[in-house]
Order: sequence, then structure tokens, then C-alpha cells
Amino acid sequence: MDTIIRGGTVVTGGTEATIDVGIRDGLVVQLGGEMTAPSEIDATGHYVLPGGIDAHVHLTPAGPGLYSWTDDFTVGTRAAAAGGITTVGNMAFPHGGQPMAEGVARDVADAEANAVVDWFLHPVLMNPDEAEVASIEALAAA
Repeated sequence: MDTIIRGGTVVTGGTEATIDVGIRDGLVVQLGGEMTAPSEIDATGHYVLPGGIDAHVHLTPAGPGLYSWTDDFTVGTRAAAAGGITTVGNMAFPHGGQPMAEGVARDVADAEANAVVDWFLHPVLMNPDEAEVASIEALAAA
């Protein structure tokens, strides 16, 4: 383990128990049992909860075209983290006539540079012409 969260009340989908949590490479890999790690967090008297997932957010930086939002990945993911959200799913709208791939590339660059939580993207098909429909397979693979 890299880190162990000790003595907290762990809450999962419908249960709660005082149990240690083992973390390796940023992932929970063990609940309870014997474990050691160079780093420990004393959670005695605290709840240990899984992070929330908000699968529908709008974090597109302002730009030309119909769809521009107030929040980008810098502001929006910090607000999410403050509220216990550890993963956001952003609606990647292309700006004014851009293909989906350009909207996705813009949001990937913003997220990679600024996000403080995990993220994934939902490309938005604004212009269902032949080229855009043909690009869906490559976007899904990416």
C-alpha cells in the first residue's frame, strides 16, 4: 500500500463499518485486514465516503458560438471537489461550426491543464452531416 486510512467509518452502498482502507497508486485496493504503508491517515471519528460522480456538467470555456458556459475546468472542478465530487463528465460542445473532434481536443487540453478531479467527456453532435457521423468511431476509440 501507499497509504492507509485507519479507523474511519467507511460508508459504501448501503453499509457502514469501522474499517481500514488500503490505497495503492491512487486506487482503493483493500478494505480491512492486515496492511502496511509508508503513509497513514487517522480517520478516527470521521466518515470515509466514496467520491461522487457528476456525469453531466458544462465546463466549456467561453468562446464563439452558441454554447459557452461560465465555468471551465479550473473553476468547475474545484467547485466539484469542494462538494465531494471526484469525477465529472463534461459535455464537449463544439463552438460555432467546429467539428466534434475540435471541441473534444479543446476540452481535453483544458482538463489536462486545469482539472483537479477525474473527468471524462461526452462529445456533442451538433451537425449530423456525413463527415461528423463518420468521426464518431474515432472519437469513441479515443
